[in-house]
Amino acid sequence: MLSSFHPYRNLLATYLGPQRRRVGLLALLLFTSIALELLNPQIIRFFIDSAQTAGGGTLALAGLLFIAAGLTQRAAIKSSPA
Repeated sequence: MLSSFHPYRNLLATYLGPQRRRVGLLALLLFTSIALELLNPQIIRFFIDSAQTAGGGTLALAGLLFIAAGLTQRAAIKSSPA
C-alpha cells in the first residue's frame, strides 16, 4: 500500500522542491496558528479563574498573555506566503 503513494510523493517533490523554504515557512506558520488557537481557551480559563479569586496582578498578566497570543496569531496569518 505504501508503494502506491510513491508516484504522488515524487510529483509533489518535483513541484514543491524549488519552493522548499516557502513551504517550510507556511508549515511553521500553520502549526503556530494552530498552537495559538489551542492556547487561547487556556488563557481565558486562567483569566476567569484569576478574576474569581480577585488576583489583580495575575489578572493583568492573563489579559496581557491573551492579547499577546491574539496579536501573534494575527501576525502569523498575515505573514503567511500567498
